[in-house]
Amino acid sequence: PVSIQGMVLDETGAKALFAPLIGKPSRFEYDPIAWVVHKPDTGLDFMDWPEHPAGRIRQNTNNMGFREDAPTQVEKRAYRIFVTGDSHTDGAVNNSESYANVLEALLDRALDPSGATAPVEVINAGLGGTGPHNYLAMLQKYLDLQPDVVIAGLYVGNDFMNALMHSDFFTKRKARGRDKAYKDKLNAALEQYPDLPQQGYNQP
Repeated sequence: PVSIQGMVLDETGAKALFAPLIGKPSRFEYDPIAWVVHKPDTGLDFMDWPEHPAGRIRQNTNNMGFREDAPTQVEKRAYRIFVTGDSHTDGAVNNSESYANVLEALLDRALDPSGATAPVEVINAGLGGTGPHNYLAMLQKYLDLQPDVVIAGLYVGNDFMNALMHSDFFTKRKARGRDKAYKDKLNAALEQYPDLPQQGYNQP
């Protein structure tokens, strides 16, 4: 694991940036390199979802805190793809239904239609509530996994806003556009449209 100069974040700083994620009770915890990660070996996080064929989903993590059902070994046994991103990568779905794991299944089937081998390993290291700086930090933490390819899932609904927020934090630059007039407009918009302004509309 390595740290890039200017991107070191202690636990106090991480809690300030990721207050909704780090705390008790939580599926997340502080990490000195990746800042915030899933706790490993969690498997009790169910969510009712009537539209799903099973009526609910389970968001469990493996031995390294990845959204995988099987343990992740440091030693590579296949072509390894490391996928990082926010909640769209993490997925409000069963592990096997995340786009990272669907990609793994499609590649394995294409490369070995017999199913005798698993030529590709795709690791879902996504973490909801994070942004581009985290995607890099997550890769830094797991460089010892020696991925052959890295995919960063960029969500254009809030990732640029997230990146600016983190940049302001690290550079100590005064936050833009968060004065009283801005907050009044945002709160008024939230009253009328509770689900829309916080991300896509707020980001521009």
